[in-house]
Amino acid sequence: MGTDKLFIRFEKEDTNVCKAIAVLLMLWHHLFYLHPEIRLIGDIGEGIPLHLASFGKICVTIFTVLSGYGIMCGELRCLSKSWIEFQRNRTFKLYKKYLFVVIITLVIFWFFRETWAASVGTGLTMCYRIVLSLTGLQYIFLNMGINIVWWYMSMIFVCYLSFPILKPVVLKYPIWVVLGTIAVIPLAYVNIPRFGGLQILSWASGFYIGVLLADQNRLNNFVNKIVLNSLACKLIFVLMMLLCIFRVYYVSYAVYTRYIDVIITILLMLRIAASDKKDGVIRRGMEYIGNISMDLYFIHIIFVEYITKNFTYSLTDSLQMFFVVLIGSIAAHYLLDIIRYFMFKIITVSKFERVIDGLD
Repeated sequence: MGTDKLFIRFEKEDTNVCKAIAVLLMLWHHLFYLHPEIRLIGDIGEGIPLHLASFGKICVTIFTVLSGYGIMCGELRCLSKSWIEFQRNRTFKLYKKYLFVVIITLVIFWFFRETWAASVGTGLTMCYRIVLSLTGLQYIFLNMGINIVWWYMSMIFVCYLSFPILKPVVLKYPIWVVLGTIAVIPLAYVNIPRFGGLQILSWASGFYIGVLLADQNRLNNFVNKIVLNSLACKLIFVLMMLLCIFRVYYVSYAVYTRYIDVIITILLMLRIAASDKKDGVIRRGMEYIGNISMDLYFIHIIFVEYITKNFTYSLTDSLQMFFVVLIGSIAAHYLLDIIRYFMFKIITVSKFERVIDGLD
């Protein structure tokens, strides 16, 4: 057996497990971060859902680091020849998925237009937020657009647009990237009216940490050093859990939360990569949720704030609420898939007819 076959990698399946953890934390965060009165189960655990919801904000860091890691791995496999080629192959592909969901969301919001208008405004204000949302760059102007969770897409689009330009500098000076991350993270808490550039810069730092982890196989090399040492694997798991507990109960939304989030994310990636990859019900389920995590991210807030809001918050405990939103979002994913399928068929048939017409 060749040594390459023995080399353990942080693979797509591992990425999906991490994405699943992130998206489940995201659902919990958006359900309960404004509801201190909700109990965990029945009359037990008042305040626990709120504490866990504050911890759930780590989902942004996990997604951002994974995004940078994935982009860099893609570039290592197939290097883009130019900025334009990268944007065509990466950014535009992502933008098409985003734009499709924005249009579908606008259709859905029509049926909740009175409630929606209370959130986004009316008249020119509504039009302004719709136009910004269609561009995907709404958070540059410190605007949430038509969906409060889509600010993340603005940050990712900025990362994609800047990546081909900043990549040579990032790879040449990795220590400065780490120091820069430490320096820019607090910028998320600096408010400049109608300008979200500092917040985007702060959150984007995780993206370039992910780039560094992929470059020169840094993450995979470390995984292969610890995987043969069961004690090291256990220590990583224990350290990660201790940081999570500290993060949940003692930190909340403090500035240094973000530093802890980056450390937890790296430890999570190491632990998942070094874990037993044998098929199991839980792992297969997590891989499935991670695989559809983009749709869950795009669509879940519609259930939280509109479609099932009254029913969800009428339930007796947080776990019931959580599963209502999760199951509804998964069902919405399949609905989106059906719409995509028919749209693809229509577009494909239209292109084929144009080709045939050109031959006649």
